[in-house]
Amino acid sequence: MNVYVDPVKFAMMFVKLFNCFLSIILANKIRKKNRYVLNQLFFIAFLGWGLFIGTDGILFVIAPLSPGLYLFANFLRDVSIICLGLTPFCLIVGGFVIREGEDIAIMVKKKRWISTFFLSLSIVIGILIFDKILIFDETFSIIPREALPPTNDFTVSYDIRWILYGISSSNLLIVLPGLLTLIFYLSYIAWYTFSAFQMFFIQRVETGAKKKRAIMFMIGILMIPLGIGYFTIIPFLPIPKVFNWIFMLIGQTIWALSPILVFIGFRIKIKAPINPSPK
Repeated sequence: MNVYVDPVKFAMMFVKLFNCFLSIILANKIRKKNRYVLNQLFFIAFLGWGLFIGTDGILFVIAPLSPGLYLFANFLRDVSIICLGLTPFCLIVGGFVIREGEDIAIMVKKKRWISTFFLSLSIVIGILIFDKILIFDETFSIIPREALPPTNDFTVSYDIRWILYGISSSNLLIVLPGLLTLIFYLSYIAWYTFSAFQMFFIQRVETGAKKKRAIMFMIGILMIPLGIGYFTIIPFLPIPKVFNWIFMLIGQTIWALSPILVFIGFRIKIKAPINPSPK
């Protein structure tokens, strides 16, 4: 049987894999600059971010090809969400470290970062429970796994897209999974935005190189929730398929800027304070 592969999804797979490798390479460079906890946190953050983008690119292409690959794509989806959950946790704790130093942020105020971890974990669990890959035909009906691969035009999406279908059919049972998924995605956006706001407040009290570094961190981190919000809104817009690749490329460009800007921030040299010599 001939299997139709969406050319936009196929092309975006390579763009996402490029973003994946870019993020992992820059994360490794950040780690190698020194062994400070801050560098390790940002390394884990962008390692998780890169793995999320890479798996996300592959699963869109393989999900409709066969029942077995559909199950594997949903497994990759779970892996990508777990990787995505590492990023805001590490960025927020990284902000604590910049503000207060390693000893206070990590050792003295343990309860704070442990609470941050469990809040991040709850968002991940929520998405894992309510979100899954769905394949729609041209009439917006779900194609069951057993009927894969599709014989006609189709769309690969997530539960968020159910909201449109459920509202049009006035079926709450259909709307509910999508709404719950949307709430957890909005929580992700809020969590990432909080980590960026930390950098905003840091740069307000800093001067010189420290201020410049905090600004680069802030803008770089903001690119992630901006991109998530962008891709969350896209399914609700009446975009002609011929223009899909343009909107997808814009979103991927936004995401690619995140590790680049943060890496530039790490390259800004911070002069160590000079301790006065004892008399």
